[in-house]
Amino acid sequence: MIRLFDRKPAADAATFAEAQALLDDGLPIDDVLDLFSAEAAWLEPLLRTTTTIRETTAAEQPSYYFEASLKQKFLAAARREPRTAPAPMLPIPSRAPVSPRAGLRTAFAGSAVAGVAAAIGALTLGFITSDDAVPGDWNYTFKLANERLEYSLSRGGGRIDIQLGQTEARVRELQVLASSGAVSPADIQRLQNDARELEKLARSNQLDEIQRGRIEVITGSSVKVLEGVAQKQPDLQPAVVTTITTVNDTAMAAGVGGAATIEPLPTLTPAPTATPKPDSDTSSATAGTATPAPGTATPAPTGTPSPTATAHDSDTSSTVTGTPPSNTPTP
Repeated sequence: MIRLFDRKPAADAATFAEAQALLDDGLPIDDVLDLFSAEAAWLEPLLRTTTTIRETTAAEQPSYYFEASLKQKFLAAARREPRTAPAPMLPIPSRAPVSPRAGLRTAFAGSAVAGVAAAIGALTLGFITSDDAVPGDWNYTFKLANERLEYSLSRGGGRIDIQLGQTEARVRELQVLASSGAVSPADIQRLQNDARELEKLARSNQLDEIQRGRIEVITGSSVKVLEGVAQKQPDLQPAVVTTITTVNDTAMAAGVGGAATIEPLPTLTPAPTATPKPDSDTSSATAGTATPAPGTATPAPTGTPSPTATAHDSDTSSTVTGTPPSNTPTP
């Protein structure tokens, strides 16, 4: 286990410990002082004192009579002390029955503590895992709240870097959503708002080369992603055009205008309506025939006369043909 509050020994203490260890191993004191010649002035008195103490304690060993008398006094003192009886065990008090109201209060307090702990855990988990969240995720609200907090606490040039990071996050979110065709007008509006805020900061602050380069990359990526969104979801074309204009205004405010080229977006053309094809028999019968208006007499058909029809009458000797009769008598 790491002890955080332990202090390290000083350099003098460490030097004295090393010298004493060499002296305990049997090295003569003069040799030890030669090894620590720079510290010999203050180290020699300490080493000689410890040597004298150890030699004194080793020379005066306790005698046999002293040890025996000490043991006898110890045993006599133990016999003189009265032995006390162990204290009687106290009866364990019986627990009073718990009332239903007290049980409900305890359960309510436990559930309240568990709910608060769960809420704190959810908040912590939401803020920790919200870096890669996209619109529609459960923790995307935590991501927006964290961004607003960072922007509010920032000042000066740090605010520009934070706004650049937030705008880059909006572009990445659109890339993820555009791959599945799930971009909404609110998602495009967020990118437009961040680009407009970045434009304000670019006009009111002096940008360095790194910040200009990031704005240039944001401009190119935004235009590319928005054009893909317009192709997959044509109903978002008006919002896409407005956002592309705002992004390019941001690039011009930063001095990198013209870095991104806006390609013309495809225009929507109405699909041709299929008309039912008439039947072959009906079309052939009605081809070239005009329907007469109501109340109008049907004109007689014009065309080649039918073959000559001849009729003989018993009373009339004239011949009926398709041509007018001649005046020549019939023989």
